[in-house]
Amino acid sequence: MDLICEINKRKRAVVSFSFSTPDQKIADIFEPSCAKINDKFRLLELFKKEKIPVGVLLMPVIPFISDDDKSIRMIVETAKNINVDFILFSGLTMKKGRQSDHFFKIVGENFPLLNDKINNIYTWDQWGSTDRNYYEQINRIFLKIIKEYKIPARIPHYIFKDMVELNIEASIILMQIYEILKMQGIKKDAYKNAAWKMMLLKDDINELVKNKKLLTIPGIGKVISGIITDIVSQRRSGYYEKIINWEI
Repeated sequence: MDLICEINKRKRAVVSFSFSTPDQKIADIFEPSCAKINDKFRLLELFKKEKIPVGVLLMPVIPFISDDDKSIRMIVETAKNINVDFILFSGLTMKKGRQSDHFFKIVGENFPLLNDKINNIYTWDQWGSTDRNYYEQINRIFLKIIKEYKIPARIPHYIFKDMVELNIEASIILMQIYEILKMQGIKKDAYKNAAWKMMLLKDDINELVKNKKLLTIPGIGKVISGIITDIVSQRRSGYYEKIINWEI
């Protein structure tokens, strides 16, 4: 803790832990060498008291074992009680081979009735994806709960502000806007495309804003230009803050 606090004073530190279930008995089955759930939350609370940003990585939830409303809610509620700065969510990706063999061995020994059910949701593609219906189902559950507790589902701007080049900062914010809107079923590719434009930007972003030339960049319209201008000139974006805090 002393070392991380010193790093945070000099630059910035973020502490986060992954959780796959709120049930320690289940965690002991799938992650026998991992720190205890209560210990991880206790440490996050201690770091938060030291004014170090903390987050929960709710990933991966285990199909049909810890991906339900009750399990996700228990983690999110505990995280809210210690005032975490963000929660990132993901299901379990799985590829054929050692990973799937090991996983299904554990499932077979402890939850034999779920073997076929879990197997059927995987597409066994090169990314280890589940089928779209399952993916959308667990994300709807998470979205409903995270909006209820009003915890950011991405690392908020105040954590990485001034830690990267300004055009990269703008790129991250635009991509987060895109991702959060997409979580809610709103597809706005313009934000994603603009994020890539900012990521690859060669010109000085301060000069572009100062000379009002953002609109000369293909794919940067009036609304996105306004967001970038606010980021550069005010060092914040009111629209982004409403999006990430579930006020829109």
